[in-house]
Amino acid sequence: MKYALFCSPTVDRRERERGAALFVVVMVITLLTAVGIFAARSTSLVDAATGYGRQAAQTLALADYGAKLVASELGQGRAPRVFQIMDLRNQYCPSYGSSVTTPQPCYVYDYSQLELRVVQNAGFNVIDFQSANPGSLGTPMVDPSAPSGIDGVLQVELYDPFEVSNIKGESASKASGREVTINSIAQVRPFSATTQPTQNNSVWCSNDPTSTSASVLSVRTQIVVPTL
Repeated sequence: MKYALFCSPTVDRRERERGAALFVVVMVITLLTAVGIFAARSTSLVDAATGYGRQAAQTLALADYGAKLVASELGQGRAPRVFQIMDLRNQYCPSYGSSVTTPQPCYVYDYSQLELRVVQNAGFNVIDFQSANPGSLGTPMVDPSAPSGIDGVLQVELYDPFEVSNIKGESASKASGREVTINSIAQVRPFSATTQPTQNNSVWCSNDPTSTSASVLSVRTQIVVPTL
């Protein structure tokens, strides 16, 4: 008896389907991996954007705080002396640039001046340093022995003083006052307390290796100081 050998088409089809299934599985795994990486990256970018947004909001609030501090300073009877210095036109203000050939009618309050005044008047700091207790710019540090947090510094410039008369809310017979422009500049950045242990040591453009995302904003306003 003779037998004829035939190739089973069913076996060939199953082998081809097995290869196609493997290809589909690899593609699905690849796509899921790509989706996972994209989701992780997107989440990290959202976290970073949230942090930068928070830092920018803190910087704006700090700049506004500086402007209000100086306005309060001028309103406590110190304006005549400040205007006297400004009228000498021999002060340097950063807004005019690094090289000033013509003396400018300006005056600068740096952080140390404002810190000293606030401590004298109210007994607290302009910015509370982060420690085991909450600070002005951040929550308590988890490990105070190796702290790192958010640091801030500000300076306030006064310039363009000029005489004004008929001040609203004042008697028409009262002597004129002076209007001055306040430019409050603030900077907020990460810091490491191992190299910068107190807020009083804050400097602009710190060389602290952790200060990699500094935010700088300014608030400009004009106030009128009546003649007392």
